[in-house]
Amino acid sequence: MKRLLPCLLLMSAACTTGTDKRADAHPTPPPAAPDAGAPQQDFLTPAQAALTAGEHARARELLRSAAAQPGAGALPFILLAESHLSDDGDLVASEKALTEALTREPQNGRALFLMARVRETQGRGAEAEELYVKSVTGNPPQPDAHERIGSLALWQAALARRAGDEDGAVRAYARAVSALEAARAASGDKPAYALGEAQAREGLGDVAGAEAALKRLVALSPEATEPHARLADFYERHGEPEKARKERELSGVAAPRKLRPLKPSR
Repeated sequence: MKRLLPCLLLMSAACTTGTDKRADAHPTPPPAAPDAGAPQQDFLTPAQAALTAGEHARARELLRSAAAQPGAGALPFILLAESHLSDDGDLVASEKALTEALTREPQNGRALFLMARVRETQGRGAEAEELYVKSVTGNPPQPDAHERIGSLALWQAALARRAGDEDGAVRAYARAVSALEAARAASGDKPAYALGEAQAREGLGDVAGAEAALKRLVALSPEATEPHARLADFYERHGEPEKARKERELSGVAAPRKLRPLKPSR
């Protein structure tokens, strides 16, 4: 019996060691999701991490749980809307989430801006512009809304001019200039601001202002060819062939061919 005891102890140790190795071979199970009574932040923090990783389905599951907590604010609904807009483009789901967000925080600038994006995508330009204007002074303010207001005004000007409404076009171009100047003041100059302002000023007949805006566009992207090509096109439209030629050479882009009208077939 004395001889058997050490053997049994050794066998027991070997079995224990083997069991430990088998247990280590399996990964540790993931932590359980927060329960329904957990603080809202326990859902929001992993949801934001999932959004950063592009895991929208997982993020939306967590955000719906966060939104269901007592006293939930606007943030879970805003993040839900952003997820839908960037992932699957579901405007219905985005609008529903943003309506809830704005019910809780009517002056939330982020929610107002996103709702404006939804309205713009739906083709409801006037409503979108009104919401963008509100989002500029919302809490927090949304300076990017200035650029969207300017873009909408340019679109409205083009529609008015196509319909023969010259007064309407002038008013829209003036709104575009004002909005894009505000965008530049709030965020510094950007190519989109300079190009939009050039289009609006040219629409108003402000040739000098349009030229200055296009020169800003060139200065913002000095190595790019397109700004030089746009400035060349501008000079050609306004009867300055020598300036157009120089810009065309800098752009490396040939002037567009003017096609002759087709002769009627016999």
